[in-house]
Amino acid sequence: MDITQLSNLAQPILEDFARAHSDLLYSNLATEDGFVLGHVIGHRSQAESDKVSALASTLFSLAESSSEDVSADRLNVLIMDSRNSCGVVMRSALRSKPVILSMAMDGTVSLGHILYHANRIAEQLRSS
Repeated sequence: MDITQLSNLAQPILEDFARAHSDLLYSNLATEDGFVLGHVIGHRSQAESDKVSALASTLFSLAESSSEDVSADRLNVLIMDSRNSCGVVMRSALRSKPVILSMAMDGTVSLGHILYHANRIAEQLRSS
């Protein structure tokens, strides 16, 4: 399955989530090397898809490398928390291809809430 077909599977999943959550800043799906497969920008964000994909891929790779120094387990989720927003970068799969899902929501959302939703999206991606 080529990149365009993967993107056509991913984009509607991200768009459905965005329509249901006004607190979404962005959701992004990228290949492990940072190529954009899907991207949705929320109402209060100006996130650029290429930049988010490249940063998410790089951050996850760096965090994964760091985690290998302290643990034998494979890194699955990177959590980001600030005063105005929170987000996750996580490993997932789309049609058995490894992908990186990243999403951020405004500061009214708890980390548990965003992690719950990211896991639900990841499950939808795995089963599509």
